Amino acid sequence: IMISLLILWYLMLSKLDIIIANAISGQIFSPTSGRSLKMISVYVIIEGVINLIASFISSNTIGKYIFNLELFNTDIVSSVTVKTDYDISFLIIAFIIFILARIFAYGEELQKLSDETL
Repeated sequence: IMISLLILWYLMLSKLDIIIANAISGQIFSPTSGRSLKMISVYVIIEGVINLIASFISSNTIGKYIFNLELFNTDIVSSVTVKTDYDISFLIIAFIIFILARIFAYGEELQKLSDETL
């Protein structure tokens, strides 16, 4: 799981590098910038799903392991809870990045129309 997350971070940073390079060269509304933003939003969703799956697996595994310990077979402990906190904020982040990608696509279209006019 960690290797897949590292690969996703590398891919996101490489797409961000493309966007920054386009901005430095003065072509912020290029087709590659829009595509890079769309891919970043996809990578964010994939990373979020991987984190949800890992959280689900770890909470179930830890919960089953705790209940199998001999310590909890005594009369001292009556119950054990495992906190399962599932974060879906990645969907909001991916949606915002996707909206930015659409804004970049619209900016690209306006840039093309402006260049054709001149």
